Amino acid sequence: MREFLNMSDKGSGVPLANTLCERYVQKIYAQKQQEIQAKLQQQKTAVIVDETSDVTDRYVVNILMQPLDEFTGQASCQALLASQQEFQEQVDNSTTAQVVIRSLANMNTGLKNVLAFVSDNAVYMKKCFNDGLEAILPNAVHVTCWAHIVFLAGAQFRSALQLTDNLVALVKEMFSKAPGRRARCLNHLRQLNAGQI
Repeated sequence: MREFLNMSDKGSGVPLANTLCERYVQKIYAQKQQEIQAKLQQQKTAVIVDETSDVTDRYVVNILMQPLDEFTGQASCQALLASQQEFQEQVDNSTTAQVVIRSLANMNTGLKNVLAFVSDNAVYMKKCFNDGLEAILPNAVHVTCWAHIVFLAGAQFRSALQLTDNLVALVKEMFSKAPGRRARCLNHLRQLNAGQI
């Protein structure tokens, strides 16, 4: 990419990746944080919390903040507030609550403006809200993410109907990894005048 940009740019050239990281990333990050903070101030918001793990099985807590501005006519945009930098062997209700509170404080968000705490239906997430955040976020309610519920229901169906699940996976693999096979199938369906292909 750098070679291409240098050929296109007749000026002084494009800096190396290290130079970009050392000189500009921190400045741009701080500027973007200030912009996000300005957009979220005095807004009614939902805090969306989920955890994931990296390749070494360390847990990372991600916190999104969604302005609840349907009634103001402004464009809505989610903002990633925090990825917990202190990797831990285990994430529980107290560490999650600490990350949420620290993230809200860093963004200078009014605690009364948080109307929803959205998470999966894990026991520690429910306990995080009920035992810690409910008292700190007086206007917030805990909302279980529907995507997690649908995923859990789908997993139950898949485990109960394993032969069907295997058949669907094989057919999907057969067509997704072979464009020629997919094209032949589409041509065959067109020749049969299939209604919807």
